[in-house]
Amino acid sequence: RTLFKPETAAPMIAMTFASAVSVALVIARIIGTGKLRYGFLVVNLFLAWLPLVFAVLACESLRGAKRARWRFFGLSAAWLLFFPNAPYIFTDLIHLTRGYFTHFWVDMMLILSCALTGLVLGFVSLYLMQSVVTQRFGRVAGWVFVALIAGLSSFGIYLGRFLRFNSWDVVANPVKLYHGI
Repeated sequence: RTLFKPETAAPMIAMTFASAVSVALVIARIIGTGKLRYGFLVVNLFLAWLPLVFAVLACESLRGAKRARWRFFGLSAAWLLFFPNAPYIFTDLIHLTRGYFTHFWVDMMLILSCALTGLVLGFVSLYLMQSVVTQRFGRVAGWVFVALIAGLSSFGIYLGRFLRFNSWDVVANPVKLYHGI
């Protein structure tokens, strides 16, 4: 139901199209150069979709029986864990600062198309989660939630870009992550 609401249906269609175009551009770049240099963008774009999937599932779980509340909290935790992946793609622009590239502008547009798609995916998922907080606790709490998530997401991006941790390190390497933090 959540996917077909007027406020989420159009962005979902647009983001599916934008993702398909971005992946097609990455594939074309790989075929054109014979190098897998930007294949990581496809993985990062997939990871940017996960917060939206978790947000939709969390919103849907609230419509279920009261015993499904635990599912909402689990899905919300997964959303929070993967949310920084959506804006993280913008940091992939750093790959353009290392050396000379004959296709600099093509590569920049390729990264930016994936990054913008990921950012909007993140915004839509944040909108869904903010809506839940706003419905339960009011408008002010909804905006405090957004500010809190922005701060946590910034820290998550730092952990990923500079300390080279991934979202799944919370489970796979919790001690190493703890020491890194």
